[in-house]
Amino acid sequence: KVSLVNPETKRLTLGDADSNSIGTRSSDLMMAQIRAFGIVTSDPFWTDVMDSLYTMAKQVTDNYSPRTGIMPDFITGIPPRPVEPNFLESGTDGDYSWNACRYPWRMAMDYIHYGCIDSRDLSVKFSTWAMASCHNDPNSFTANYKLDGTPIYSYTSSAFTSPLIVSAMTNPTSQEFMNRGWIYMRDAKDMYYSDSITLLCMLLVSGNWWVPED
Repeated sequence: KVSLVNPETKRLTLGDADSNSIGTRSSDLMMAQIRAFGIVTSDPFWTDVMDSLYTMAKQVTDNYSPRTGIMPDFITGIPPRPVEPNFLESGTDGDYSWNACRYPWRMAMDYIHYGCIDSRDLSVKFSTWAMASCHNDPNSFTANYKLDGTPIYSYTSSAFTSPLIVSAMTNPTSQEFMNRGWIYMRDAKDMYYSDSITLLCMLLVSGNWWVPED
């Protein structure tokens, strides 16, 4: 609360050395966890943080990725916008890359665990585009995209595909994709980062990621 949230914007910061920044990382939008903090502490501060982050996500997707619902790795500015290349890590800082790949899983959790409509709407927008872009085949969803849905590379990675499968849980048209997605995750073998993401996504998809305050 003190170190990782900007006190004025109520956005998550890039770290405890960056507490006054307006830059944030889309992969840190762990909405279900923030909601759990609020439930357990009865502190309305966390409701303000959720409201700020949902507003930010809606503004970015409405203005910069209205067709895809994609979020960039990093966001800055008031009103919020994708960052420029090499803002912090690489030339894809303003694209859907190795940070933002976690966004679909983390955003969808707030609907899966708590029924949040904002979470559902943002997740359905993304998953509808993503499932169509890979022709309903999880094996064909590639890694790294421009915000308009243009692929940056041709290779695939479970770090991108497994969170999409979680996001598809919010979408009523996704059952066939989900069935294929479970097989994809079961068989995925990649590297530490990707495999860790896949394991966490499998816990959520299988119902074994418990609501924390329960």
